[in-house]
Amino acid sequence: MSFRAATIYFFGLIAWLFSSAIHAQLPPFYSLGPAPEKDIYAAGALYFNAPRYSGGQEKKIVVVPSATVILTNGIFADVVNGVGRNFSTDSRFEFGPRVTIGLGRDEPAPLRGLGKIRDTVNIGGFANYNVTEQWQLQSSTRYGSGYHRNGLLLDIGTSYDIFQQGPASVTAQVSAGYADRQYMQSFYGVSADQAVASGYSRYGPRGGLQSTSASLSVTAPVHEKALAFVSLGYTRLTGDAAQSPYVLRRTSPAVEASVAFSF
Repeated sequence: MSFRAATIYFFGLIAWLFSSAIHAQLPPFYSLGPAPEKDIYAAGALYFNAPRYSGGQEKKIVVVPSATVILTNGIFADVVNGVGRNFSTDSRFEFGPRVTIGLGRDEPAPLRGLGKIRDTVNIGGFANYNVTEQWQLQSSTRYGSGYHRNGLLLDIGTSYDIFQQGPASVTAQVSAGYADRQYMQSFYGVSADQAVASGYSRYGPRGGLQSTSASLSVTAPVHEKALAFVSLGYTRLTGDAAQSPYVLRRTSPAVEASVAFSF
């Protein structure tokens, strides 16, 4: 097996393990940071603690292997951030196409009769503007989620490095997520057939603001070739998403942690 084929197989295996283990919303943005002077290959582990589904009360804890590749030509591959390329040659900007895992939703007791939403591949892009070395404006689009794989998500946000010294940093981030009607109907709506099967009243949410989020993250070196990352996040459902008959909790915390060893 060639190195390229082995790399594709390795990422495919890890992505399958990851998507099979968790069905919570993933961080929407991708931030490249300073362009690397040489290609970066890293592997490690990821911990995630978040609601089992958007609006649910039940938590799900996941620990899975992770892998990251960042090349000097702008290509990147990461289990959480997806696969894409930064086409910008200006350090003030980051933009390009990106393919990510569109996580679906299983069918726990509160959702019985609504049907399972399968994991998909989301096609989209990202665009960031570095206002200063500490302050960044962020945006991303993702298309392909939902029952019919036609849901669209648009996220906009900003992040600020409260502290930064070498690879160590403390970063605050706020964001807002917008979803079209197809996405909202899949994850928060109740069709006529679903109403009969589940007992919920019919509900047809409109597209619009889906959620707002805030997080605080810390990145710190733990070894000459290893970085640790911890993020504490808080998401609040808004608009028609918050009014869904099976949303039991409009606000939810999430914890993400990882360690990566470069080689």
